[in-house]
Amino acid sequence: MEEVYNKEQFYCDLIHDRLLSFYYEKPLNTSHLKPIEDILFNGKELTPFSHELFTYQEARKCVLDFDIYTMQVNYEAFPNVVDFLMDCYRYAAQEGVMEAYNNIGVYLGMTDRIEEAIPWFEGAADAGQVSGLTNLMGYYGSRGDAERQFYYVEKLAGKGNPLGMYNCALAYHFGYMGREKDIDKAKQLYQRMMSLILKDDMKAIEYDNSLKVNLKTWANYNLAKVRFLTEKHSYVNLKDILDLMEHTPYVCLDQPRNTELREEIRGML
Repeated sequence: MEEVYNKEQFYCDLIHDRLLSFYYEKPLNTSHLKPIEDILFNGKELTPFSHELFTYQEARKCVLDFDIYTMQVNYEAFPNVVDFLMDCYRYAAQEGVMEAYNNIGVYLGMTDRIEEAIPWFEGAADAGQVSGLTNLMGYYGSRGDAERQFYYVEKLAGKGNPLGMYNCALAYHFGYMGREKDIDKAKQLYQRMMSLILKDDMKAIEYDNSLKVNLKTWANYNLAKVRFLTEKHSYVNLKDILDLMEHTPYVCLDQPRNTELREEIRGML
């Protein structure tokens, strides 16, 4: 069967082909909070301003709300809080807490210092941190560096990360990021991705904006569509594709388009 691909059919916008957001490490654990205890209770001062302005509880909340306190608007309103937070993360990084490397990079990126952030993301990525790998994938995508972007996409996919696997599947599906089109490889990636995250569907479905469920939705539709376009039709084959579509949590998919494909398949059974 002739392969006719319209990218619009496959909801194929790359996730993180532009650097629209950063991934930070949250929630944090006790190893991240230890630097705060060292600074507050053991007198380890890292900046000129007084840490006596903060209680331990306030400092702990500051770290746990990392995404809030690193935004530029909050830096302008509460510079001492953000400075204190970054002291804690720098100290944690010195102590080998690799999650702190990524969060320092996020802070620098959010305050328009993305070039300074890259070495911190690279440190997190070298340690195998998914957040660091994801941020580098987005950074090189935003710079149009396809080879470097795909390098981090593959790293993420190799860890079974749904975001990396979906990007990798799209790369082979449509020839993104300098890849040669390889429909069989794309199908394998869609299938593997869905089998890995299937067990999480019922938990994640509670949240309509769950990235994991959305990715499975897109991957499942893409797999069904590409199988319908490329495989020899038989009753068993069409029933299998229809079953694939019937068991997808379509929380974000264009319903008329999905319905149209299902009705076309039903009409051939």
